[in-house]
Amino acid sequence: MYDYKMDVVGLFVPVCVGDLVKSGGINQYVVQDVVSPKHLPSHLHKFKAALRSQGPLCILEHFDTGYSLLQHCNSMELGVKEDALDTLLQVVSGLATSLPALLLSISVTAAERKEKLNAVKMSVYLLCKLSENFESEAYRQCIITAPGKGGKKGKASQLDIRSLWNLPVDEEFISCVTCCCYKLLENPTISHVKSKPPEIKYNHILGASVKVIQLLQHFEQLSSVFAQAVSVWSTEYGVRGIIGEIIREIGQRSSEELARDSAGVRAFASFIAELGTFVPELDAQHQCAYHTPGGREPHNACCRV
Repeated sequence: MYDYKMDVVGLFVPVCVGDLVKSGGINQYVVQDVVSPKHLPSHLHKFKAALRSQGPLCILEHFDTGYSLLQHCNSMELGVKEDALDTLLQVVSGLATSLPALLLSISVTAAERKEKLNAVKMSVYLLCKLSENFESEAYRQCIITAPGKGGKKGKASQLDIRSLWNLPVDEEFISCVTCCCYKLLENPTISHVKSKPPEIKYNHILGASVKVIQLLQHFEQLSSVFAQAVSVWSTEYGVRGIIGEIIREIGQRSSEELARDSAGVRAFASFIAELGTFVPELDAQHQCAYHTPGGREPHNACCRV
């Protein structure tokens, strides 16, 4: 297995999973050992033992095990994947506990910062990709409603880790996390889960606005979820422009397009109406009116742009 301590390299979050086994650039991490499905359970056992003895930074030396699971995910038993998911959640939870002190320290060396950054990238990448795999199969309840796991993920998602980067946060890392979140939102059971929405950071407002529109058009049940999320992003996290951006995007839909998409119209109208209940100070400067097919009463909602 690759000895991370011999050469401190950086993980570049790949667009495709297979890219990590290809030759990288200078100081770029490349997977050295893709474990066969037969030997993955024993390697996962070593990973868990290292987590108990070394803490979450063990991901630096056992990343290849998690990566191998992603490569062979379709052929692995559910129990093995669930075990790996729980282990990765423990790693992320451990990092969420240990990182605040480091982020506040003024004496952190460049090597320490790079080590923690790689640990964050590696663990979050594996957790996101494995979560997406679960969502693509018939085991969705393992991700959405598994008891005791949501708090660990939520705690980690609220850390401001930008100082780990010398430069702006990698777009690939942002995309990895946000794509996983949007994938989880496609689950029809998500509308029944009551929890605080994840924070929008790193200039993701435009991408979030577009994605909210797309998901509302395809998943009508998300209107309540996104109304709550957008209100929190705007009022608590200071993403002031997102409401206007979304309403402006909805308002640009042509009447012909809306006429062909009655479910989307209902979702937009319900979203705006519920958003108004979460953000009551919105006034009637701009009004969006949507008519449902069949001559029924229009859905009206008022939002400031």
